Amino acid sequence: MCGPRVSRRGHVQAALRAAGRVAQRFGGPPKPWRRLVGGRAEAQGAKAGALHTLLLNKYYVDELYDATAIKGTVAGGRGLWTFDRVVIDGAVDGSGWLTRVSAWGSHMFDKHVVDGLVNLVGWIAEEGSFFVRRLQTGLVQNYALLMVVGVFAFLTLYLVAR
Repeated sequence: MCGPRVSRRGHVQAALRAAGRVAQRFGGPPKPWRRLVGGRAEAQGAKAGALHTLLLNKYYVDELYDATAIKGTVAGGRGLWTFDRVVIDGAVDGSGWLTRVSAWGSHMFDKHVVDGLVNLVGWIAEEGSFFVRRLQTGLVQNYALLMVVGVFAFLTLYLVAR
């Protein structure tokens, strides 16, 4: 519906009264208008029959418009709303769930695999440094002795392998 239902007869009578007042300002309404405004419109409408009803209802254009354009638009809007609620919102909710699950998986991989490998490298360096710390005394004479032992070991391997 386009708005609240108002009697069409009331609209016609109000329009004729207004037109009569305007015409009266310019010399008075013509005689046929006086008959219509005078309350005999219903009697004349009853004589005209179906034609009067057709004209009074303005060729039923409002009813046709309501049955086609208005109801079709409302039905289309409801269909689009349902599509949005089911399909679009479902896709958005599904992608949000998938994002949360993949973020949890990424977190677990980072925590246990990547951080585990980094911690393993640190542990190996810490445990391996136990032997190197024994060699680092801070005395230059010990470092010179290690260099001589290294050169002697290199020459021995070179001569044996040749």
